Amino acid sequence: MRGLSFNVAFCSVGFGIFFVPRASSRLIGVDIDKNEEDAFVSLDGALRRLDLDRIDHIQGIPKTMAGRELGDGEGREEDSDPLDVLGNGFIRTLMRMAMTLDPLDTCPRIEGDAAYYQQNALLLHLGYEPFFAAASALSGGDGSSVNGPGMCTTSYLSHEEIARRMADLPGGQRDGTLYRPNDLGLFRLGKKAFAWCEGSPDGCGMVLGMSASDHEVIRPLLDELFGDGRDYPESSFTSEGRRWTKADFVESATEFLEGKDSISAKGDSRVWTTMQQHKTSLGIVLTEDRARQFVQLQAAAGLLAIANDQDVDVAANSIGVTVESVNAAKASMARMYSAFLKAGIGAAFFDVDNPALLEKASYAVLDTFLFAGGLSVPSVIQAGLAAYFKGLRAAVIQAGLAAYFKGLVSPDELDMSNVDDLKLLLLESVRLYPPVLGMPYVEASTGVRHIPLPGYAGLDRSVYGEDANEFRIRGDLEYYHSRSLGWAEAAAPVDGEPHTNHVCPGRSMSFNMIIAFWEALDASAWRADPEDIEEQNGPSFWSDFTIARIQAPAAFASVPPGALTPAQVIVAEPVAEPVAEPAIGPAECIAAYQNFSFHPFDFARYPDFFRANSTITIAQTGTYTGPENIEEYVRFASSSSPYWDMVGTGPDVKSIKSIEGNVCKFSSVRSFIYTFNEELVGPDPDTVSVVSLSHFDFDAVENYIETWEVFYEVGFLDYVFNTISTPQVHDYICGIMTEDCDFEFDMIGACQENLEALPILTDGGYADGDSEACRALHGVFAKFRPENHCPHIAFKPTADPFGNIKCYKSKLVDPLEMFDADDIALYEKYCEDHKFDPALGYTLVTEVEEDANGENTVSEDV
Repeated sequence: MRGLSFNVAFCSVGFGIFFVPRASSRLIGVDIDKNEEDAFVSLDGALRRLDLDRIDHIQGIPKTMAGRELGDGEGREEDSDPLDVLGNGFIRTLMRMAMTLDPLDTCPRIEGDAAYYQQNALLLHLGYEPFFAAASALSGGDGSSVNGPGMCTTSYLSHEEIARRMADLPGGQRDGTLYRPNDLGLFRLGKKAFAWCEGSPDGCGMVLGMSASDHEVIRPLLDELFGDGRDYPESSFTSEGRRWTKADFVESATEFLEGKDSISAKGDSRVWTTMQQHKTSLGIVLTEDRARQFVQLQAAAGLLAIANDQDVDVAANSIGVTVESVNAAKASMARMYSAFLKAGIGAAFFDVDNPALLEKASYAVLDTFLFAGGLSVPSVIQAGLAAYFKGLRAAVIQAGLAAYFKGLVSPDELDMSNVDDLKLLLLESVRLYPPVLGMPYVEASTGVRHIPLPGYAGLDRSVYGEDANEFRIRGDLEYYHSRSLGWAEAAAPVDGEPHTNHVCPGRSMSFNMIIAFWEALDASAWRADPEDIEEQNGPSFWSDFTIARIQAPAAFASVPPGALTPAQVIVAEPVAEPVAEPAIGPAECIAAYQNFSFHPFDFARYPDFFRANSTITIAQTGTYTGPENIEEYVRFASSSSPYWDMVGTGPDVKSIKSIEGNVCKFSSVRSFIYTFNEELVGPDPDTVSVVSLSHFDFDAVENYIETWEVFYEVGFLDYVFNTISTPQVHDYICGIMTEDCDFEFDMIGACQENLEALPILTDGGYADGDSEACRALHGVFAKFRPENHCPHIAFKPTADPFGNIKCYKSKLVDPLEMFDADDIALYEKYCEDHKFDPALGYTLVTEVEEDANGENTVSEDV
């Protein structure tokens, strides 16, 4: 719930360990266990009919054309008109009216501001960034600020202005010229949802609305529990001793995830955060079931808090609760926290026998758990996982398929096992999907409301570049830290007075909790369907989605026919989509494929292996149809190629993915060994072993391969085509152009220069564009079938006899449409067993020898 998170007394809050042993919970006459039991009995009664699906529907407005969509390229273009999101009809008219209403004579504080509700409805409809971009365009200003949402309100959009306005708050609140209203992010909160302080002076309600005098008392307590917001250490030491370490968080998350085969990205991250924050702040050890109850209260309380007093009862009824029951549940939780504060750390910071102060401190803790770290921490956990599993498809090609499943979320490869890379993922997630959207405060003398928008600071193009709307790792940790406003870093204490501090007290804790959860999870061991991950307008940025542990597919080694019995094979999980009832089973698949005796270099049997409609697709080079065309491509990778002197094959490992009718779907990983041709690449050529990942759709009844899909890592393609980019190879290709293709111009000299001027590969790793690699590939084809392939190696786009133009524009075939996480698991297991770096897909070898079956194998890795 991005719009429901906030900062300044609290924001994205992690929580420290407070050593109150459960065994000694009965202190100074307070029965803590009974208070806890009573609290959750109250929760159970209040939430018995809660409709969580209805809450998700209200909060999760699907993303429209107005916003950005990670990886789909359909978001608002960087140079497009921000007003395009409004269309030409009712929404544009309403937006223009909302932004140009005449100011009221007296600035309203909470009640009586119809413009606020009108504009806020538009914000929820359009989305956070599109709303403010359109508002800025309508205002005609310099883009640093806009009017609204609401009358007598200014929202600040530029990074510079946001930082400056944040910095005004600590001193202004201390001096009494500014105060915090009962607001949560961008939302003005009604008093009915905060019945405990009805009738109190203005500013009561959320803990953010505390007066300066109350803040002076409560802020030191928060700093003691959560840290004072400085830097990002991996542990916290306070006046009462160590509060937490990142190692504590990793251990806690590991225990939480243990035994779970799947988790909800949103729901389970909230449950873990709830359990962790209760334990580390007050020593309350919640069961998972009780934590889930609290998350339900969190959902209900958040929705009711942002409803105005006139509509809050209707909102409550729509989700199956009453305002009174939710308030009663909150009060029971606050009583439990009071007991813990009174029995423990509270006395060191305020008079715990003062009922008013104890109540305020207890509700401060409750607000933290419900709205601050309780929402901000899991929202960033979810956003990072969404970015990881959704990915940028263009970047997949640049760094290779395996790199994507290892954490690729930008053109820079991220290693999800590397803590520094996890930190970059976190900071980019906070920048683009900020948990804190607004930090409102009010001028005491005029009622004018100011809203620095820390969430919008990350979209400032003058700070983050013209592509600020895109998810991309932009620099190192120092780059992000020096620009970050997501934890209200600019609202630092004034004149050395800690109680004036409005930097998020849980800055380092939240940071380390998020990293710890990801570290314990090890996302490379889980999978999610990118189609299930939907970006939303808000107040939540992402739909919930499920991630599941990758179950390593069963594999069997390539052995002589008859040596493997069906009992030795375990079939991997079938695909999720409904499939036709198999006409054959695993045993038939295995027997038929072994009798088929397919070998990629047995070209004499290609008419048996393939039919006229059979295809081979290589992600980076293209699709070839029919036995002759398939053979043509595969010969390039065989001893028939002029580029290799010797070729061998390594072990072959296969996995049955599924059976559809008569078709057995196999995944296969095997290695091939090449020694470059000394005449073309120079003396002492390399010998290299490469891993290839394939899919086969094999018709076990008709005995032929329908489709064959192949993937090589970009690292290998880059290495190979750079290795054969030599003057001798240029002469070889140019010789084919003149001698075999009979081009009608002198290619000597000019031809070589033209080849050298071309990129080796295009589009981040493709060999089917206007590149030297494409001509090296099709040059071999043209040597044997010049009538078909000579047009492909011309320097100007030329159609072949079938009307195809090649070596001009890459088709950008997406590997993700060919392979899934199970395939990658098989690939990575092969690499681990045979000492390959999966991110490169190849290794140099020092010696090649024959095994007992006459296959050439790698003797030693370099």
